[in-house]
Amino acid sequence: IDIGMACILISCLIITSILTRKTSLKLIENSMTDMVDSIGDSIDLRLNGNEDKESVLSTDTLTPMLEGKKITGLGSSYFYIVSSDGTMLYHPTADKIGQPVENATIKGVVAEIQAGNSPKGAFTTYDFNGTIKMSSYYVSKSNDFVLVCSADQSDVTGVVSKMILLITIIAFIIGFIIAVIFA
Repeated sequence: IDIGMACILISCLIITSILTRKTSLKLIENSMTDMVDSIGDSIDLRLNGNEDKESVLSTDTLTPMLEGKKITGLGSSYFYIVSSDGTMLYHPTADKIGQPVENATIKGVVAEIQAGNSPKGAFTTYDFNGTIKMSSYYVSKSNDFVLVCSADQSDVTGVVSKMILLITIIAFIIGFIIAVIFA
């Protein structure tokens, strides 16, 4: 294999890695957003269907709906729901239920709701006790609740890094085979 071919192969690997990382992170962001939108819409439908708000947003109703829910492949992912006053209605850590939300981003969303605004859902990253989290949140159409899907950024980037490593290994094998065939 000559130097020119090696440089081209290395350049292709670098470009592929960058594009794979960006695309993979966007796919995970889309998955998180799709999940919160889907679950949030189903809760909104129950609220709009004239079911009792306190019943729909009770821990007894929310627990079977959200308990154990995760984004496939992201073991650290989980869902929680916050009322419009900032109280945790459901969280996988039961001690947090009934307590004020701790996530600064969601505190800001709650403040917007309390100010009479109707914020839109979004994807964001934040620091929680030294752990960088990635999350997507859904704000109910009636501003009664905020549904959040959260995962450790290290978990998300770990999945992406494994994918890039696999692509790099495959590219090197293909490059080696081409070099042997044309040498």
